[in-house]
Amino acid sequence: MMKNKTRYKDFSRNDDAVVGIVVAILLVGLLVTVFSIVQTVQVPQWMEEIESDHMDTVASQFVELKHTIDIQLYAPSYYNNIPVTTPITLGSGNVPYFLSQKSSGNIQIKNDTFQIEIDGDTDKSYSIGTIEYTSSNSYFTDQKYIYEAGAMILSQSQGSLLVSKPFISAINNQSINISLTVVNIQNNVGKTSAHGSSTCSILTNYSSAQNQTITNMTKLTITTNYPNIWKESINTTLSSKGLIEGTDYSLSLSTEEIIFDFSSSSKKVNIQIDEIKINAQISPGWIR
Repeated sequence: MMKNKTRYKDFSRNDDAVVGIVVAILLVGLLVTVFSIVQTVQVPQWMEEIESDHMDTVASQFVELKHTIDIQLYAPSYYNNIPVTTPITLGSGNVPYFLSQKSSGNIQIKNDTFQIEIDGDTDKSYSIGTIEYTSSNSYFTDQKYIYEAGAMILSQSQGSLLVSKPFISAINNQSINISLTVVNIQNNVGKTSAHGSSTCSILTNYSSAQNQTITNMTKLTITTNYPNIWKESINTTLSSKGLIEGTDYSLSLSTEEIIFDFSSSSKKVNIQIDEIKINAQISPGWIR
């Protein structure tokens, strides 16, 4: 009898051990299942929100950059020798403890990427530098923010949007007088690009200004990666002054160029171009 009791106790202990192992396996399996669901469902949603918030941050920083340059344009005597720093956050963070990839970004100062050509009594051309940020997102739609000749543009796969208008105005009286201020971003020395997930800074400094009035303008040609943006902006300005496309001017549009032809206008067309040069570089470094 004693031997049988001992066997029963051994079997009971073995059963308890087996049950413990099974419970442990089930718990591990449950944890793996929960982790997998969070990893495949929740983490992408969280990362999309993180990257979306980062794009909002970059948008705000580019608005601040434009505001800074605008102040340097209109108060050059005060800001003549004072470089101003604007931070740009290149990338976003990730989700702790889970497999997620940080987004990154690239910012560049590009010389001579925007051109203006004017045909008139005097022919004139301008090559304008720009500032461009490009995101490298893993979950949210990639975006570009561009500061181009005074305008701020948002570009993504669905199309482009004018965030802040360029400096253009028109007066339609006995003659048509167009005024256009273009901001020429220049980098003569220093760093022109940065890539990664950290925060960099853009140093800007007023350099110089020159203006020229061209009479009897017959053609205005703009070469840009965003011709539709400039078409809509200039068209809106001209139409708001009573000028009619097809009567007072015609336009042609291609993938990188827009041409405003004023040769059919019954009025004399003049244009005043103010070119403001702004020195810019990616810090760290010194601006001259």
